[in-house]
Amino acid sequence: MQAKRMIPDAVKTIQGRYADYSPDELGAIMSIVESFWPSPTVVNIGAGFGVAGLAIMLCKNKPFLYTVDDIDEGPVGSLKSEQHVLEECLPQYVTRRKAVLGDVSTVVFDPWLMIQVVLIGKQNMYENAFATLQNAYKQTADNGMVLIHGKAEDMCRATRDFFGTLNKRYSFHVDTLVGYRKTS
Repeated sequence: MQAKRMIPDAVKTIQGRYADYSPDELGAIMSIVESFWPSPTVVNIGAGFGVAGLAIMLCKNKPFLYTVDDIDEGPVGSLKSEQHVLEECLPQYVTRRKAVLGDVSTVVFDPWLMIQVVLIGKQNMYENAFATLQNAYKQTADNGMVLIHGKAEDMCRATRDFFGTLNKRYSFHVDTLVGYRKTS
């Protein structure tokens, strides 16, 4: 893996409030997103506290972010809470983000959309986690990356089972973040 990168102050502030991702995980996410040029399409499955969305939006290559969640409104862990974080820290970037309300395991994007990076947040039930991985991998472009965050037992088991059926080993691992490159 590359040398540790500096995390922008805006991300540190939000990360300090919610501590969902470690600084190393956020740095790895940003490095992966920035490895795709120009303006990659990134799908964030699970809005969480908005920390990952903020880190993605701060990438130098100006990605377009789709955030998918089945919770529209709530104090944390919803599309609106991520929107609030982005508006608070980066109001000028909100036009490069689209919120998608729906079931994360079945959402379908337009086939013409080239999705280079998919970040999957914590999934708590095995069946949902497996279906989400399957759906995300299917819609990721060749040579794209699927990133999985979290250490919930069902998510870890679903990740091992899904990528095991494809005979794939992870491309990198940082704390509770693992990444798999999609190859034909």
